Amino acid sequence: MQAAKAGGKEIGEVMAILEETKADIVEAPQRTEAAVGTRVGHLEVFVPDPMRAKDFYVHILGFEVGEVQHEGKVVWLAKDDFTLLLRPGQPDAAPRYQEAATAIVLYTDDLDAEVKSLKNRGLVFKGTDGSDRCLTFTDPDGNWFQLVNPQEQ
Repeated sequence: MQAAKAGGKEIGEVMAILEETKADIVEAPQRTEAAVGTRVGHLEVFVPDPMRAKDFYVHILGFEVGEVQHEGKVVWLAKDDFTLLLRPGQPDAAPRYQEAATAIVLYTDDLDAEVKSLKNRGLVFKGTDGSDRCLTFTDPDGNWFQLVNPQEQ
């Protein structure tokens, strides 16, 4: 009876090689108990004046005001299932999108129509992220955004 072969080697040899290299295999991290119940809650955006910034997010980007707290120092906004909190602070405003520490990416199903609509509401686009179909802009305080149609990516 012949020994089973895999790739020209007997199965026993293959198993020995696997056993020797087992220590080199990195296992995927396991979920910890603390991570099992977590979920993303909201995004906090730091701006010098939350009430002034609110106008941009509502009138230009179409967010709805959820609640204004602490005499206008904290503004809760919502758009679709996304919650954003404007709070006092200094944004890490980068001169270019590619240099930003973070950015908010907005999706649209009709990029051309959305660009036209945003421009009509006063938005000025600042450039692209490598494609004329990935437009970039900032809020008045320098927080970066990108607008794309994910179906075009």
